Amino acid sequence: CQVCGVRFTRNDKLKIHMRKHTGERPYSCQHCSARFLHSYDLKNHMHLHTGARPYECYLCHKAF
Repeated sequence: CQVCGVRFTRNDKLKIHMRKHTGERPYSCQHCSARFLHSYDLKNHMHLHTGARPYECYLCHKAF
């Protein structure tokens, strides 16, 4: 990275890293104005709109 000096062996990882410096947030929510650096952050955010609780505590079995 020419900005902070972090080194990457793969160009695609550098491209994603550069979003931190440029402020690019290519993944946007269709339901609100939220925007994200990574697709998985958008996927997790969508649970707010759908009410989905895909995770379960292995101790008490409560969904979240």
